[in-house]
Amino acid sequence: MEWREASGDPRYGCLYASAEVLAQKPVPIVLFFHGTGPALDDPSSLIKLTSLRELASSTRISPDKPGFAILGVQGRNFAASTNGFDLAHVAAENQDVLATDKFLERLEERGLVDRARVYTFGLGQGGTFALSYATIRADRVAAASAFAPLPGAASWECPTPPPPAWLLYRACDAIAPCAGLESWAERRGGDTQLIRVGDDAKAEPACATRNKCTPKRATANHHRFPKGREKELLRFFSSHTLRAH
Repeated sequence: MEWREASGDPRYGCLYASAEVLAQKPVPIVLFFHGTGPALDDPSSLIKLTSLRELASSTRISPDKPGFAILGVQGRNFAASTNGFDLAHVAAENQDVLATDKFLERLEERGLVDRARVYTFGLGQGGTFALSYATIRADRVAAASAFAPLPGAASWECPTPPPPAWLLYRACDAIAPCAGLESWAERRGGDTQLIRVGDDAKAEPACATRNKCTPKRATANHHRFPKGREKELLRFFSSHTLRAH
């Protein structure tokens, strides 16, 4: 899909879904926001790093039908070598928020969106934006998730709890340090689930100490999604529907 900003700059979105799943419309939608780094800064990184596309054809998020669709949103080039998302501006006028809105609305016009089951998922900075979008669009998003997000600028100021969030991260991470992420998640409050893993996908009891977390290892960890945790993520989604506002 393509949409143009007011400036005329094009924005792109990719829909990953089988014809069999889409025929059951409306279906749950997972909004995907990619990370940064070589070959990881576009929606196709979902396929390289996770098994979510394969699971999308059969996994039940809705109790009524199997499968879900994934809408990947392409970030922008901010005078850097890779694409990313605007994490500083948390108003609804943020161009990345608007682009996501437009792509989601196009799917809604086609009758594809189960409006009670729209979720966000992102990697790294894309994970930060996934949490921000869920905060800004809490009237549209049932739950958010992220791998190795950085604490974002968007904060929840309503009397009700923020949208539920599932955060997966590594004990050793140079870009999204374990202790800082946990401190931020505690301040976030609400239903915020934390899953800390080691260099593999197994649970880790504590953040790694500096002498065990070398810079090279810590940087590589940030760009490696722990494969094997996807079904747990989807179970989290399946336990949440959009609450009334």
